[in-house]
Amino acid sequence: NSSTPSSHTPAKSAPSPASASVPAPTS
Repeated sequence: NSSTPSSHTPAKSAPSPASASVPAPTS
């Protein structure tokens, strides 16, 4: 189970920066 959370960490990191780019142009 320890491996499951570890894999989710990097996955969430990718969408994080992408989301920040979306609000920037919208502004």
